[in-house]
Order: sequence, then structure tokens, then C-alpha cells
Amino acid sequence: MLPEKPARRAWKASSGSGHGIAAYGRSRTQRTKHASSHLARSVGSRRRTRTSHRATVSETILAVRTAIKTGADSGVRDRGAVASISRSAIESRKNGRSGTMMKHLCEIGNFVRRLRVQARFGELSRAPLQLLRLQMCGDAAECDWIARPADPWDAALPQSVGDRNASAQALKDAITVRDLLFSVLPDLNAAALRVYRQSAGGDMELIIAGSVSRGERAPAVVRSLAMRAKLFGLQFWLDEGVLETLQPEEYAVNS
Repeated sequence: MLPEKPARRAWKASSGSGHGIAAYGRSRTQRTKHASSHLARSVGSRRRTRTSHRATVSETILAVRTAIKTGADSGVRDRGAVASISRSAIESRKNGRSGTMMKHLCEIGNFVRRLRVQARFGELSRAPLQLLRLQMCGDAAECDWIARPADPWDAALPQSVGDRNASAQALKDAITVRDLLFSVLPDLNAAALRVYRQSAGGDMELIIAGSVSRGERAPAVVRSLAMRAKLFGLQFWLDEGVLETLQPEEYAVNS
């Protein structure tokens, strides 16, 4: 009976598939090397995935910055949007919402490009808009810009004419930017808009401000530009057709 045991052991070693024989016959050192090799391949694959993800994020941020730079060169000048976008990207990376971050970056880049095309020239002033800041936080945004100055062709006319044309153009642009924000950013539900005017001395004067929402509508029968802007939620003061500087307490009362 005792001689049968080695035969049984030999039968076990020769049965099964080739992979089973190789796995059964491996020493502990070989199995450890195999496991280490498998782990190294897994880690390498994850590193390549992360590298590809970082490249995609970098390309997206670069595309937005390029859009802003192109907009600045073509008539929509920017002073702070890049910083706001970079902060949003960092916060999104920290919170693990990389897909949402890239989606917002693409939408912001699309907004800047559309603003460059649609608002490059105004109806009453050919001067460019100067985008100061665009910041998104959840379903809300903040957008600041400098209104167009009076058109150079109005220089030969009385100053009151140029001021009225610049004021009307500022109201038109505010409605355009409001519509463009909600059109390009589908997740946006509210936005705080601030429009500044550069005085002759170089100071920044707030002339239009307000919190607008996606659900606000102005009836088509309302033809008055000022009334339409008011119905959208914009606050301002008009004196004989010219926008006056909006004081903080006045804005607080009318908000």
C-alpha cells in the first residue's frame, strides 16, 4: 500500500490544463515575482490614465485661455476671467468633479467666443466691451465688464448725443450678455451682472447692476429698452437718457 502514494502524487502533478500544471509547479519565489509583475502593470496603467486625464484638463484650460486671449485681441478684452477659471478648476479638482470642471471650462470658453462674435461691435458704438470677470459657483455666476464708450463718430455731435447713445448701447449689451449667459451655460439659473463706465479721469463708475434669473421674461409687446432691462432685473438710473453713476445705497434699495 505504501508505494502507491508517490504514484498518486505524480498523477496530481500531471493532471489538469497546462496553466494548472504551471501554477501548481511554481515555487513561492516565482509566484511572488508573478504577483509583483501584475501589480506593476496595474500601477502603470493607472499612472497612464492619470497622465492622460491631466493632459485633457490642461488642454481644456489652455483652450479656454486661448479663447479669452483671442477675444481680447478681437474686441472683447479680459482682465480677470483667467484667474476665476483657474480657481474653479482647482476647486473642482479638489472635490473630485473633474468631468463637471471640464464641462464648465468648455462652456465658459464657448461663452467668451460667442461674446467676441456677437458683441464685437455695437449698434450705437463700435468700441469693444472689456470683460473684467466671469466666475461660476454652482448654478450661479457673476459677470462684470466695462461698457463701451461713445463712438468716435459722435465726437462731432453734442456731447449729450454721444452720452445717450453710449447709455443705450450699455443697456443693449447688458441684455445681450444676460441672454448669452443663459443660452451657453445650461446649468446656470441666476447671475449677478455689474456694468462699469470709465470716467474721463480713469475712475470706474458702476452704472448698471442687478441679479437676473433664467425664468425672468420681458413681454414682446414691451418696446422700451429701459423697461425691458428693468423687467429682466437690471437696476440703473437714467437722467434724460444718460446713465448716472449708481451709488451702493441706491443699488441696495432697488435690488
